[in-house]
Amino acid sequence: PDNEYWQRAADISNSLGIVLTPSGGDYRFTEKVNLYAGHAIKGSAGRLTGSYKKINLMAGTDGMDCILDASACHYSKLEGFNVSGLGLAKLGIKCNGVFGAEFDDIQLSECTVAGLQFENDNTKLGCYANTVTKCVAIDCPVSGFDIYSSAGSVNLIIYNNNTAINCGVGFNETGLFSGRSCAYHDTNAERCGVGILSRNKGVQIIGGYYEYNGVDINIKSPNSSAAEGQSGKISGTTHLGSYKRAGAPTTYDTEAIVVNYAYNIKIDTAWIVNCKKGVTVDGNSKHCSVKNVFIGSEVETPFNLPLHCEFEQGSQKFTPTILYSGEKNISVLPEYKNLIMDTGNFTSTLSLDISNEDYMVGSSHEVMTSLSTANTGKVTVNDSSGGIFFGQIGSARLGYVTSFDMKRGDSATITKLNDTTWIVNGKNSITPEGW
Repeated sequence: PDNEYWQRAADISNSLGIVLTPSGGDYRFTEKVNLYAGHAIKGSAGRLTGSYKKINLMAGTDGMDCILDASACHYSKLEGFNVSGLGLAKLGIKCNGVFGAEFDDIQLSECTVAGLQFENDNTKLGCYANTVTKCVAIDCPVSGFDIYSSAGSVNLIIYNNNTAINCGVGFNETGLFSGRSCAYHDTNAERCGVGILSRNKGVQIIGGYYEYNGVDINIKSPNSSAAEGQSGKISGTTHLGSYKRAGAPTTYDTEAIVVNYAYNIKIDTAWIVNCKKGVTVDGNSKHCSVKNVFIGSEVETPFNLPLHCEFEQGSQKFTPTILYSGEKNISVLPEYKNLIMDTGNFTSTLSLDISNEDYMVGSSHEVMTSLSTANTGKVTVNDSSGGIFFGQIGSARLGYVTSFDMKRGDSATITKLNDTTWIVNGKNSITPEGW
Protein backbone atom coordinates (compact mmCIF):
# COMPACT_ATOMS: atom_id res chain seq x y z
CA PRO A 1 0.00 0.00 0.00
CA ASP A 2 1.07 3.60 -0.62
CA ASN A 3 1.28 4.40 3.08
CA GLU A 4 4.35 2.13 3.35
CA TYR A 5 6.09 4.13 0.63
CA TRP A 6 5.15 7.38 2.34
CA GLN A 7 6.29 6.18 5.75
CA ARG A 8 9.69 5.17 4.37
CA ALA A 9 9.99 8.51 2.60
CA ALA A 10 9.06 10.34 5.79
CA ASP A 11 11.59 8.33 7.83
CA ILE A 12 14.41 8.95 5.34
CA SER A 13 13.74 12.66 4.80
CA ASN A 14 13.56 13.16 8.55
CA SER A 15 16.83 11.30 9.20
CA LEU A 16 18.60 13.35 6.49
CA GLY A 17 17.00 16.61 7.56
CA ILE A 18 15.61 17.36 4.11
CA VAL A 19 12.21 18.45 2.80
CA LEU A 20 9.94 15.66 1.58
CA THR A 21 8.80 16.58 -1.95
CA PRO A 22 6.58 13.74 -3.21
CA SER A 23 5.69 13.17 -6.84
CA GLY A 24 2.24 14.07 -8.08
CA GLY A 25 -0.38 11.35 -8.08
CA ASP A 26 -3.05 9.53 -6.10
CA TYR A 27 -1.94 7.66 -2.95
CA ARG A 28 -4.23 5.29 -1.04
CA PHE A 29 -3.43 4.66 2.63
CA THR A 30 -4.60 1.62 4.60
CA GLU A 31 -2.76 2.83 7.74
CA LYS A 32 -1.79 6.27 8.98
CA VAL A 33 1.62 7.80 8.29
CA ASN A 34 3.51 9.26 11.25
CA LEU A 35 5.38 12.54 10.75
CA TYR A 36 8.21 14.07 12.80
CA ALA A 37 9.21 17.23 14.63
CA GLY A 38 10.93 19.72 12.37
CA HIS A 39 9.65 17.82 9.35
CA ALA A 40 8.53 19.53 6.13
CA ILE A 41 6.39 18.25 3.29
CA LYS A 42 6.27 20.44 0.21
CA GLY A 43 3.67 19.59 -2.39
CA SER A 44 2.24 21.77 -5.13
CA ALA A 45 4.79 24.57 -4.76
CA GLY A 46 6.94 22.62 -7.26
CA ARG A 47 6.07 22.22 -10.96
CA LEU A 48 5.84 19.02 -12.97
CA THR A 49 5.67 19.00 -16.81
CA GLY A 50 4.52 22.58 -16.91
CA SER A 51 1.62 22.25 -14.44
CA TYR A 52 1.23 22.17 -10.69
CA LYS A 53 1.60 18.81 -9.02
CA LYS A 54 -1.60 17.28 -7.74
CA ILE A 55 -0.98 15.10 -4.71
CA ASN A 56 -3.99 13.23 -3.34
CA LEU A 57 -3.74 11.24 -0.10
CA MET A 58 -6.84 9.06 0.29
CA ALA A 59 -8.18 6.68 2.92
CA GLY A 60 -8.26 3.05 1.83
CA THR A 61 -9.69 1.33 4.92
CA ASP A 62 -12.94 1.99 6.74
CA GLY A 63 -12.59 3.24 10.33
CA MET A 64 -9.08 4.72 10.00
CA ASP A 65 -8.28 7.05 12.90
CA CYS A 66 -6.45 9.44 10.57
CA ILE A 67 -4.48 9.59 7.31
CA LEU A 68 -1.54 11.69 8.52
CA ASP A 69 -0.55 11.76 12.20
CA ALA A 70 1.24 15.05 12.82
CA SER A 71 1.10 14.78 16.63
CA ALA A 72 4.89 14.90 16.86
CA CYS A 73 5.27 17.63 14.21
CA HIS A 74 6.52 20.44 16.43
CA TYR A 75 8.01 23.30 14.40
CA SER A 76 7.12 21.57 11.13
CA LYS A 77 5.53 22.80 7.92
CA LEU A 78 3.13 20.83 5.74
CA GLU A 79 1.92 22.36 2.49
CA GLY A 80 0.48 21.79 -0.93
CA PHE A 81 -1.51 18.53 -1.06
CA ASN A 82 -5.02 17.08 -0.74
CA VAL A 83 -6.25 14.75 1.99
CA SER A 84 -9.52 12.87 1.51
CA GLY A 85 -11.16 10.60 4.05
CA LEU A 86 -13.65 9.33 1.40
CA GLY A 87 -16.10 8.77 4.27
CA LEU A 88 -13.74 6.12 5.69
CA ALA A 89 -11.27 8.02 7.90
CA LYS A 90 -12.26 9.93 11.03
CA LEU A 91 -9.55 12.59 10.60
CA GLY A 92 -7.53 13.82 7.68
CA ILE A 93 -4.64 15.21 9.76
CA LYS A 94 -4.37 14.55 13.49
CA CYS A 95 -2.40 16.92 15.76
CA ASN A 96 -2.42 15.74 19.38
CA GLY A 97 -0.14 17.87 21.53
CA VAL A 98 1.64 19.57 18.65
CA PHE A 99 3.03 23.12 18.90
CA GLY A 100 4.70 25.57 16.54
CA ALA A 101 3.51 23.79 13.38
CA GLU A 102 2.36 25.37 10.11
CA PHE A 103 -0.27 24.02 7.71
CA ASP A 104 -0.52 25.78 4.37
CA ASP A 105 -2.54 25.28 1.18
CA ILE A 106 -4.05 21.90 2.08
CA GLN A 107 -7.45 20.63 0.96
CA LEU A 108 -9.27 18.32 3.37
CA SER A 109 -12.45 16.50 2.43
CA GLU A 110 -14.95 13.80 3.40
CA CYS A 111 -13.59 13.05 6.87
CA THR A 112 -16.21 11.70 9.28
CA VAL A 113 -15.03 13.70 12.35
CA ALA A 114 -12.78 16.53 11.10
CA GLY A 115 -10.47 17.38 8.24
CA LEU A 116 -7.83 18.86 10.57
CA GLN A 117 -7.95 18.44 14.35
CA PHE A 118 -5.81 19.96 17.09
CA GLU A 119 -6.10 18.11 20.41
CA ASN A 120 -4.74 18.31 23.93
CA ASP A 121 -5.28 15.15 26.00
CA ASN A 122 -2.87 16.36 28.72
CA THR A 123 -0.34 13.59 28.04
CA LYS A 124 2.14 15.90 26.30
CA LEU A 125 3.53 19.40 26.78
CA GLY A 126 0.38 20.90 25.30
CA CYS A 127 -1.16 21.96 22.00
CA TYR A 128 -0.53 25.60 21.13
CA ALA A 129 0.93 28.20 18.76
CA ASN A 130 -0.03 26.49 15.49
CA THR A 131 -1.04 28.32 12.31
CA VAL A 132 -3.34 27.25 9.47
CA THR A 133 -3.26 29.29 6.25
CA LYS A 134 -5.17 29.04 2.95
CA CYS A 135 -6.58 25.60 3.73
CA VAL A 136 -10.04 24.39 2.78
CA ALA A 137 -12.31 21.73 4.30
CA ILE A 138 -15.14 20.31 2.19
CA ASP A 139 -17.98 17.86 2.89
CA CYS A 140 -17.01 16.94 6.46
CA PRO A 141 -20.31 16.13 8.22
CA VAL A 142 -19.16 16.94 11.79
CA SER A 143 -16.33 19.50 11.57
CA GLY A 144 -14.13 20.91 8.85
CA PHE A 145 -11.50 22.19 11.30
CA ASP A 146 -11.62 21.21 14.98
CA ILE A 147 -9.90 22.34 18.17
CA TYR A 148 -10.54 19.53 20.65
CA SER A 149 -9.81 19.65 24.36
CA SER A 150 -10.11 16.18 25.87
CA ALA A 151 -8.17 17.06 29.04
CA GLY A 152 -6.09 20.25 28.75
CA SER A 153 -6.15 23.65 27.05
CA VAL A 154 -5.62 24.20 23.35
CA ASN A 155 -4.22 27.71 23.01
CA LEU A 156 -3.23 30.15 20.30
CA ILE A 157 -4.43 28.29 17.21
CA ILE A 158 -4.35 30.91 14.45
CA TYR A 159 -6.47 30.50 11.31
CA ASN A 160 -5.60 32.80 8.39
CA ASN A 161 -7.72 32.95 5.21
CA ASN A 162 -9.22 29.46 5.42
CA THR A 163 -12.48 28.10 4.00
CA ALA A 164 -15.06 25.52 5.10
CA ILE A 165 -17.76 24.39 2.68
CA ASN A 166 -20.72 22.10 3.37
CA CYS A 167 -19.57 20.96 6.82
CA GLY A 168 -21.59 20.35 9.98
CA VAL A 169 -19.50 23.03 11.72
CA GLY A 170 -16.91 24.75 9.59
CA PHE A 171 -14.56 25.76 12.42
CA ASN A 172 -15.35 23.92 15.64
CA GLU A 173 -14.15 23.91 19.26
CA THR A 174 -15.24 20.80 21.10
CA GLY A 175 -14.65 18.69 24.21
CA LEU A 176 -14.15 19.98 27.75
CA PHE A 177 -12.52 23.11 26.37
CA SER A 178 -10.64 25.69 28.31
CA GLY A 179 -8.52 27.13 25.52
CA ARG A 180 -7.35 30.71 25.18
CA SER A 181 -6.50 33.25 22.48
CA CYS A 182 -7.45 31.32 19.36
CA ALA A 183 -8.04 33.55 16.32
CA TYR A 184 -9.93 33.46 13.04
CA HIS A 185 -8.73 35.96 10.42
CA ASP A 186 -10.56 36.41 7.09
CA THR A 187 -12.41 33.12 7.47
CA ASN A 188 -14.85 31.91 4.84
CA ALA A 189 -17.68 29.51 5.71
CA GLU A 190 -20.35 28.48 3.22
CA ARG A 191 -23.34 26.13 3.50
CA CYS A 192 -22.37 24.88 6.97
CA GLY A 193 -24.70 24.21 9.89
CA VAL A 194 -22.51 26.61 11.91
CA GLY A 195 -19.67 28.62 10.39
CA ILE A 196 -17.59 29.17 13.55
CA LEU A 197 -18.45 27.70 16.97
CA SER A 198 -16.02 29.27 19.43
CA ARG A 199 -15.72 28.43 23.12
CA ASN A 200 -12.24 29.72 24.01
CA LYS A 201 -11.36 32.74 26.08
CA GLY A 202 -10.02 35.79 24.28
CA VAL A 203 -11.18 34.69 20.83
CA GLN A 204 -10.61 37.10 17.94
CA ILE A 205 -12.82 36.78 14.84
CA ILE A 206 -11.58 39.48 12.47
CA GLY A 207 -12.95 39.89 8.96
CA GLY A 208 -14.34 37.00 6.96
CA TYR A 209 -17.22 36.16 4.65
CA TYR A 210 -20.11 33.93 5.75
CA GLU A 211 -22.67 32.74 3.22
CA TYR A 212 -25.75 30.49 3.45
CA ASN A 213 -24.97 28.91 6.85
CA GLY A 214 -27.44 28.01 9.59
CA VAL A 215 -25.56 30.19 12.12
CA ASP A 216 -22.55 32.14 10.87
CA ILE A 217 -20.77 32.77 14.18
CA ASN A 218 -21.69 31.31 17.58
CA ILE A 219 -19.69 32.21 20.69
CA LYS A 220 -20.72 29.91 23.49
CA SER A 221 -19.39 29.16 26.94
CA PRO A 222 -18.17 25.59 27.51
CA ASN A 223 -20.37 25.52 30.61
CA SER A 224 -23.92 26.33 29.61
CA SER A 225 -25.08 26.53 33.20
CA ALA A 226 -23.05 29.63 34.01
CA ALA A 227 -21.35 32.35 32.02
CA GLU A 228 -17.56 32.30 31.94
CA GLY A 229 -15.13 35.15 31.32
CA GLN A 230 -14.26 35.12 27.63
CA SER A 231 -13.41 38.65 26.50
CA GLY A 232 -13.73 38.01 22.78
CA LYS A 233 -14.17 40.24 19.75
CA ILE A 234 -15.99 39.96 16.42
CA SER A 235 -15.07 42.71 13.95
CA GLY A 236 -15.38 43.47 10.26
CA THR A 237 -17.44 40.42 9.28
CA THR A 238 -19.78 40.02 6.27
CA HIS A 239 -22.94 37.91 6.47
CA LEU A 240 -25.01 36.95 3.42
CA GLY A 241 -27.84 34.65 4.45
CA SER A 242 -30.30 32.51 2.56
CA TYR A 243 -33.44 33.98 4.17
CA LYS A 244 -35.84 35.21 1.47
CA ARG A 245 -33.00 35.32 -1.06
CA ALA A 246 -33.92 34.10 -4.55
CA GLY A 247 -31.75 31.21 -5.73
CA ALA A 248 -30.11 30.66 -2.33
CA PRO A 249 -29.97 27.21 -0.69
CA THR A 250 -33.16 26.59 1.28
CA THR A 251 -31.54 24.40 3.95
CA TYR A 252 -31.15 27.23 6.48
CA ASP A 253 -32.76 30.49 7.57
CA THR A 254 -29.51 32.12 8.55
CA GLU A 255 -28.69 33.65 11.95
CA ALA A 256 -25.65 35.91 11.61
CA ILE A 257 -24.14 36.22 15.12
CA VAL A 258 -25.25 34.39 18.27
CA VAL A 259 -23.68 34.77 21.74
CA ASN A 260 -24.62 32.31 24.51
CA TYR A 261 -23.40 32.26 28.12
CA ALA A 262 -20.43 34.54 27.50
CA TYR A 263 -18.84 37.54 29.23
CA ASN A 264 -17.44 40.68 27.64
CA ILE A 265 -17.97 39.90 23.95
CA LYS A 266 -17.49 42.94 21.71
CA ILE A 267 -19.24 42.94 18.33
CA ASP A 268 -17.93 45.87 16.29
CA THR A 269 -18.72 46.47 12.61
CA ALA A 270 -20.60 43.81 10.66
CA TRP A 271 -22.63 43.77 7.43
CA ILE A 272 -25.75 41.58 7.56
CA VAL A 273 -28.35 40.90 4.85
CA ASN A 274 -30.88 38.13 4.12
CA CYS A 275 -30.65 36.66 7.61
CA LYS A 276 -33.72 35.66 9.60
CA LYS A 277 -31.90 36.95 12.69
CA GLY A 278 -29.09 39.50 12.84
CA VAL A 279 -27.34 39.73 16.23
CA THR A 280 -28.62 37.72 19.20
CA VAL A 281 -27.05 37.93 22.66
CA ASP A 282 -28.86 35.74 25.19
CA GLY A 283 -29.84 36.84 28.68
CA ASN A 284 -27.12 34.69 30.26
CA SER A 285 -24.37 36.78 28.64
CA LYS A 286 -22.95 39.72 30.58
CA HIS A 287 -21.08 42.95 29.76
CA CYS A 288 -21.34 42.56 25.99
CA SER A 289 -21.57 45.35 23.41
CA VAL A 290 -22.85 45.76 19.86
CA LYS A 291 -21.54 48.61 17.72
CA ASN A 292 -21.80 49.81 14.10
CA VAL A 293 -23.69 46.81 12.70
CA PHE A 294 -25.24 47.48 9.30
CA ILE A 295 -28.53 45.67 8.75
CA GLY A 296 -29.54 45.41 5.10
CA SER A 297 -32.55 43.94 3.34
CA GLU A 298 -34.64 40.98 4.51
CA VAL A 299 -33.47 40.70 8.12
CA GLU A 300 -36.56 39.72 10.05
CA THR A 301 -35.17 40.28 13.57
CA PRO A 302 -32.13 42.59 13.37
CA PHE A 303 -31.23 42.67 17.09
CA ASN A 304 -32.25 40.74 20.19
CA LEU A 305 -30.10 41.83 23.13
CA PRO A 306 -30.34 41.33 26.90
CA LEU A 307 -30.33 43.72 29.82
CA HIS A 308 -27.32 46.03 30.01
CA CYS A 309 -25.83 45.08 26.64
CA GLU A 310 -24.29 48.28 25.27
CA PHE A 311 -25.63 49.28 21.87
CA GLU A 312 -24.12 51.90 19.55
CA GLN A 313 -25.04 52.76 15.99
CA GLY A 314 -24.08 56.01 14.31
CA SER A 315 -25.02 58.88 16.61
CA GLN A 316 -26.97 56.58 18.92
CA LYS A 317 -25.32 55.17 22.02
CA PHE A 318 -27.34 53.35 24.62
CA THR A 319 -27.08 50.93 27.51
CA PRO A 320 -30.60 49.52 27.58
CA THR A 321 -32.36 47.81 30.41
CA ILE A 322 -34.49 46.05 27.83
CA LEU A 323 -34.30 45.56 24.07
CA TYR A 324 -36.69 43.70 21.85
CA SER A 325 -36.55 43.17 18.13
CA GLY A 326 -39.50 41.97 16.14
CA GLU A 327 -43.26 41.94 16.49
CA LYS A 328 -44.42 41.93 20.06
CA ASN A 329 -46.58 43.87 22.47
CA ILE A 330 -44.56 44.92 25.51
CA SER A 331 -45.90 46.15 28.81
CA VAL A 332 -43.11 48.10 30.47
CA LEU A 333 -42.31 47.99 34.16
CA PRO A 334 -41.28 51.24 35.87
CA GLU A 335 -37.72 50.00 36.50
CA TYR A 336 -37.10 49.65 32.78
CA LYS A 337 -35.68 53.12 32.27
CA ASN A 338 -33.83 52.67 28.95
CA LEU A 339 -35.46 50.80 26.10
CA ILE A 340 -34.50 50.03 22.53
CA MET A 341 -37.27 48.94 20.19
CA ASP A 342 -35.95 47.61 16.91
CA THR A 343 -38.86 47.86 14.51
CA GLY A 344 -37.57 45.53 11.80
CA ASN A 345 -40.31 44.86 9.28
CA PHE A 346 -43.02 44.74 11.92
CA THR A 347 -45.48 46.86 13.79
CA SER A 348 -44.90 46.53 17.54
CA THR A 349 -46.71 48.03 20.50
CA LEU A 350 -45.05 49.47 23.59
CA SER A 351 -47.57 49.92 26.39
CA LEU A 352 -47.01 52.15 29.41
CA ASP A 353 -49.37 52.28 32.41
CA ILE A 354 -49.66 55.66 34.03
CA SER A 355 -51.92 54.27 36.76
CA ASN A 356 -49.13 52.04 38.08
CA GLU A 357 -48.48 53.20 41.64
CA ASP A 358 -44.74 52.60 41.19
CA TYR A 359 -44.60 55.46 38.70
CA MET A 360 -43.82 58.71 40.50
CA VAL A 361 -44.52 62.08 38.93
CA GLY A 362 -41.34 62.94 37.02
CA SER A 363 -40.33 59.34 36.34
CA SER A 364 -39.39 58.69 32.73
CA HIS A 365 -38.32 56.21 30.07
CA GLU A 366 -35.66 56.71 27.42
CA VAL A 367 -36.94 54.96 24.30
CA MET A 368 -35.23 54.65 20.91
CA THR A 369 -35.43 52.67 17.71
CA SER A 370 -32.30 51.45 15.95
CA LEU A 371 -30.94 52.84 12.69
CA SER A 372 -31.12 49.56 10.75
CA THR A 373 -31.99 50.22 7.11
CA ALA A 374 -34.25 47.15 7.24
CA ASN A 375 -36.54 48.96 9.67
CA THR A 376 -39.69 49.60 7.67
CA GLY A 377 -42.02 48.98 10.58
CA LYS A 378 -42.94 51.11 13.56
CA VAL A 379 -43.47 51.04 17.31
CA THR A 380 -46.79 52.33 18.59
CA VAL A 381 -46.57 53.74 22.12
CA ASN A 382 -49.77 53.90 24.16
CA ASP A 383 -50.97 54.03 27.76
CA SER A 384 -52.97 50.96 28.70
CA SER A 385 -54.63 52.89 31.52
CA GLY A 386 -55.95 55.65 29.22
CA GLY A 387 -53.36 58.38 29.70
CA ILE A 388 -52.55 60.94 27.01
CA PHE A 389 -49.32 62.23 25.44
CA PHE A 390 -48.23 65.66 24.27
CA GLY A 391 -44.94 67.03 22.95
CA GLN A 392 -42.96 66.12 19.83
CA ILE A 393 -41.44 63.04 18.19
CA GLY A 394 -39.19 63.67 15.17
CA SER A 395 -41.05 66.29 13.09
CA ALA A 396 -44.46 65.30 14.42
CA ARG A 397 -46.21 67.45 17.01
CA LEU A 398 -48.24 65.55 19.60
CA GLY A 399 -51.32 67.39 20.86
CA TYR A 400 -52.82 65.35 23.68
CA VAL A 401 -53.09 62.05 21.77
CA THR A 402 -53.78 58.58 23.15
CA SER A 403 -50.89 57.01 21.18
CA PHE A 404 -48.03 57.92 18.85
CA ASP A 405 -45.68 56.12 16.46
CA MET A 406 -41.90 55.84 16.55
CA LYS A 407 -40.08 54.88 13.36
CA ARG A 408 -36.50 54.24 12.31
CA GLY A 409 -34.05 56.46 14.17
CA ASP A 410 -36.56 58.04 16.55
CA SER A 411 -35.68 58.54 20.20
CA ALA A 412 -37.77 60.03 22.98
CA THR A 413 -37.85 60.78 26.67
CA ILE A 414 -41.34 59.97 27.98
CA THR A 415 -41.98 61.55 31.39
CA LYS A 416 -44.96 61.27 33.73
CA LEU A 417 -46.40 64.78 34.24
CA ASN A 418 -49.38 63.88 36.40
CA ASP A 419 -51.95 61.15 36.93
CA THR A 420 -53.31 61.45 33.37
CA THR A 421 -50.55 62.88 31.18
CA TRP A 422 -47.12 62.04 29.70
CA ILE A 423 -44.69 64.56 28.18
CA VAL A 424 -42.83 63.38 25.05
CA ASN A 425 -39.54 65.02 24.15
CA GLY A 426 -38.32 63.30 21.01
CA LYS A 427 -36.08 63.66 17.99
CA ASN A 428 -34.84 61.69 15.01
CA SER A 429 -31.11 60.93 14.93
CA ILE A 430 -31.11 60.49 11.13
CA THR A 431 -32.65 63.81 10.08
CA PRO A 432 -31.27 67.21 11.18
CA GLU A 433 -32.71 69.01 14.18
CA GLY A 434 -35.90 70.86 13.23
CA TRP A 435 -36.59 68.79 10.09
